[in-house]
Amino acid sequence: MKGHVYSCENLVVGNTLESAILAYVSGATYIQNTPAAPFVFECFDAEDELGFLNIENTPATLVVGDVLREVGVSKLKVWEKLIHRMALLGKIPFSNQTIRLRVRGTAVRVILKETRAFDFEFKNLILCDDEGVSGLPPPQYRRNTKYTIYDWFNVHQGCTHKYDALETDDKLVSRVDFYPSVRIDGNDGTLKDMVATSYADRKEQLFNIEYSDLYSRLKAIELLKTSQIFGEKGTPPKIELNRRDVVHHTDVKYEFEEDNISFVSYKLVDMLRGKFDW
Repeated sequence: MKGHVYSCENLVVGNTLESAILAYVSGATYIQNTPAAPFVFECFDAEDELGFLNIENTPATLVVGDVLREVGVSKLKVWEKLIHRMALLGKIPFSNQTIRLRVRGTAVRVILKETRAFDFEFKNLILCDDEGVSGLPPPQYRRNTKYTIYDWFNVHQGCTHKYDALETDDKLVSRVDFYPSVRIDGNDGTLKDMVATSYADRKEQLFNIEYSDLYSRLKAIELLKTSQIFGEKGTPPKIELNRRDVVHHTDVKYEFEEDNISFVSYKLVDMLRGKFDW
């Protein structure tokens, strides 16, 4: 396995919007251990100031149930802009590729497709995530905090209405977001499919019938009916599961003997207030 050695002042390893912001603001080399783009319907608050990222937070108005709600720019669009800018600057050596990493002294070895290896020598290493990263000491703790479930539905009847989203007070189908269907040729945006977002506190809940896509589908149908969304001739809306995505959220903490290696876990709200350093 032929090796390639690169040197960088600061190296950030992570897969979240927060880690991308950290790498961009600090001018660090950024390695995405497991690229994970923000959920397409997550937005900044309309009042969030993004000037430190040189991004304008252009507000938009959504119809959420019976309320008009102003939201900021899509987190996905911000993430894409930062990734694009850093790529142009040569700060992202790998993008959307399956890699493994190993911390070795003052270098991180990146193994690409099991056939090529690249060594990145660093002065400072900032880890924001440990997935796929070996060579680390045992964590001080690791605990699962929650699971986010996305059920994507094709809407066959009940796909024409005014709403951008609907919300509930429950963890199962906490929110439904609507988007123009790409399944229908010539759709002008008026025919909408949907995704239902749910939350689970424990892993075992994912295997309970109450959290199955069947229950999610039934509850989503009731939510549509409550919002006066029906199928043809007033029949119940007809939706079909396209796929289910589950996002695992973990809280982990490391302590390193080396002064130039750190594990950080920033919250976006703190970063927007300038409360981050390393």
